[in-house]
Amino acid sequence: MKRIILVDDEPIARQHVRESFPWTDWGYEIVGEAGNGAEALELCGGLKPDMALIDITMPVMDGLTLLDHMAASFPDTKCIILTAHRDFSYAQRAVQKGAFGYILKSPIDLAETKAALERASMELEKERRWVVALDRERRLVESSRYPLRRHFFQQLLTSVLTQDQEIMQRSSGIGITLTADHFLMLVCQADPLPLFVAKYPENDQSLVEYSMLEIVRESLLPLLPGQFEILPAFFGRFVILITFNGPVTTRDHYRQVCRQIEKRLEEPLSNYLKLQLAIAASPPFSELHKLKAVYQKTARQMIYRFYYERPRIIHAEDCFPLQPLSREDAVWLNGLAAQTASDPNPKTLQRFLNKAKTFFLQMKQQPGDVTDWLTELKTIFVNDSHLPPWPDFREAGSLFDAILRLDGWFQRMLRIQSSKLSIRPEIARAMQYIHLHLQDELSLDTIAQEVELSPSHLGHLFKKEVGTSVIDYVLEQRIELAKRYLEEARFRNYELAEKVGFRHYSYFSTMFKKMTGMGPNEYRRSVKTSILPLAYEKEKG
Repeated sequence: MKRIILVDDEPIARQHVRESFPWTDWGYEIVGEAGNGAEALELCGGLKPDMALIDITMPVMDGLTLLDHMAASFPDTKCIILTAHRDFSYAQRAVQKGAFGYILKSPIDLAETKAALERASMELEKERRWVVALDRERRLVESSRYPLRRHFFQQLLTSVLTQDQEIMQRSSGIGITLTADHFLMLVCQADPLPLFVAKYPENDQSLVEYSMLEIVRESLLPLLPGQFEILPAFFGRFVILITFNGPVTTRDHYRQVCRQIEKRLEEPLSNYLKLQLAIAASPPFSELHKLKAVYQKTARQMIYRFYYERPRIIHAEDCFPLQPLSREDAVWLNGLAAQTASDPNPKTLQRFLNKAKTFFLQMKQQPGDVTDWLTELKTIFVNDSHLPPWPDFREAGSLFDAILRLDGWFQRMLRIQSSKLSIRPEIARAMQYIHLHLQDELSLDTIAQEVELSPSHLGHLFKKEVGTSVIDYVLEQRIELAKRYLEEARFRNYELAEKVGFRHYSYFSTMFKKMTGMGPNEYRRSVKTSILPLAYEKEKG
């Protein structure tokens, strides 16, 4: 039995619908009724109906607004509009907002109603089959080779396996071939790793990893048939262990192999997962019991990625000693920053960025010292509470990324300073206050109090200077901030709404779709690669 709720503000209309159709014979049951959209949302939270028959014209929340909320909060419930409106524009608007069908209340057509319900039922069954297929795919992934290989690799790293013979026995039991004269280890990780990890919810990570590792395996098979093994370390990092028979050859030979691997992986990973890899390569080695030590040493080479603009292969022999940032160098750099902060303009700021970048590229200090110094620059440049938040340089994947973040902050600072000059000071202060408090409760009264104007006078001046109302400006800025967070994959959806000042996710989702033309999930998918169809096609093929 499919479960249906009726949403109509007229009790007589609900009774008429309830009694006019052979619901049980058709395979449906009416499980609840609501008099407006708000009541319907509350009802859906408890009943989880399969379908909702919704009237358009209702008090409190009408049917078209309810469709927005249903799409955001209860996307699995199929909505069918039940209305007396004969104007086709209503049908178009309803379908655009996610309605699955459109039925006239008067006169009710029995065949038309049954057909609409059957179409919705077929779509429900199709989606449920897809969910079952995905669940089957997930179970396949969980029982596949990669979790076993990850466990084996963890046993190596935790010294559970230390002898060559036991390593050989355990590996052969799970299909890993380590019979070779010598090996080359490539430690590969998504670049930049923190953004890759944050991009995918935890329950999707096993499937993403499966897709990534399968792309790697299939791409390398023609190049190195039977000559490599893939060992996952953690989400976003894995090892390619290349096997060689015969004596160790020249350094150039191994570098050539590494370049071929890099070239083979670059295009498919970029096309399917929008992913780049940073790769650290070990020297050749022959004893299996050294796998742990080789991995640890090779993984430490990843720190040198900080000084390359783009991901590249980092060979052990190319790694140079990294120096700490000395007190004398820090004093000189701080003096340069203070001089720039005394007269911040595009020319002086760009000169400062160029000098800092050139200095660090020449001196090659410890990346942690560099990002600490950049973080402490806040005390020199942030002298106004209305300036934008200082960047988090710990998330920077490279020196170039860190400098780009600082440049972005400088550009936002200059825009704020410019706005102070081009519009009234009170309005500039109001805009700055809004930018800094988007997460907080913002009303015309609180903003007016901050800039010491009456609410009505602020509203009048703001509209005149900015071209939009205070409340609309706040909404626009919140949606822009939400888009940036979605692009950076920094928060889960339920966290995102609060981070940009919305108390209820359903309202946030409605406003987001109204202003961008798509819901938050759809927008997030538009800026990240969907891996589910790839995995699904693999199973079918």
